[in-house]
Amino acid sequence: MNETTQKNGKLLKAVEMDAYIASKDPLIPVILLILENGDEFELYNVPLEIARFVINGSSILNGNEKKERIDIFSFIAMHEDILNLIKDDLEKVVIDEYDPTTMLYTAKVYFRKGKTMLVRRFIPSHAIFLAMIAGKDVYVSERILNIQKN
Repeated sequence: MNETTQKNGKLLKAVEMDAYIASKDPLIPVILLILENGDEFELYNVPLEIARFVINGSSILNGNEKKERIDIFSFIAMHEDILNLIKDDLEKVVIDEYDPTTMLYTAKVYFRKGKTMLVRRFIPSHAIFLAMIAGKDVYVSERILNIQKN
């Protein structure tokens, strides 16, 4: 098992990502992360555009998606200069916070510029999108996974 650790404990790498619609009325898009230990981590009520990107990401990155109107996520994924900046600077994404009051998860996105590491808190689905277009790893802390299991 490829384990990465941090202050909050063991991190589990997402080895596969998928998305689906849990409900159509109301619309509830979901991102599903399959972790290296076989567990599943789900994020509900993600933006539909990101769920679509998770499902069709390679066709968007290859310019195979034809739309009359594009969303900001497709634009970023297809814009070579922006994509290269993200690929160069983004190191990893870690989902490691949960607020029981709001019932929301938070991800940290690690950006490296030379010897400087910058960590920013993100909406997890947006962080996953950035990791996907940059080809970087996504991790979920075991502590957060256990919160979701219970």
